[in-house]
Formats: sequence, C-alpha cells, structure tokens
Amino acid sequence: MRTVELNIDMEKIHHPEVKELSYTIGYLSTWALERFPIVKIYNDMIDDLTAYYYKEGKEKPAYVIGAVWRESSKEYTFHS
Repeated sequence: MRTVELNIDMEKIHHPEVKELSYTIGYLSTWALERFPIVKIYNDMIDDLTAYYYKEGKEKPAYVIGAVWRESSKEYTFHS
C-alpha cells in the first residue's frame, strides 16, 4: 500500500491540459509502487511537478522525479 500526498496549487498550473496533468499525477503516484511506500507530489514551479519518494520511517527522500511541462509539445517530460 502507498500513501500519496498531493500538494498541488492549481493557481500555478497555467496550461489548460487537464488530461495531461491527470496522467502525469497518476504516473508519478504509481511509479516504483513496490519500492517506496510514500510519495509526496508538489508543484513549486509554474506548471512543473516534483515527486519525492520515501522509504518507510525515513525523513529524507530516497528518490526524486521531476515532471517538466513542455509548452511546444503540450506534454510533461520526466527527469530524475
């Protein structure tokens, strides 16, 4: 079982691609489901998302993935 914490300020999402945003949140929420029981997803930057993956009982993330919005192709690309 995984705990997913969404910390998304929709006022920082300026593009209208709700389907792409939903797909990206779903991807980040389920990535490496067996290895990291906790994921916290934030959007600190305009349109971009960052997912922090934690092992049980740890305060420091074990892995981080960024989802960068590409206006030219109207999609997110993923970077670790």
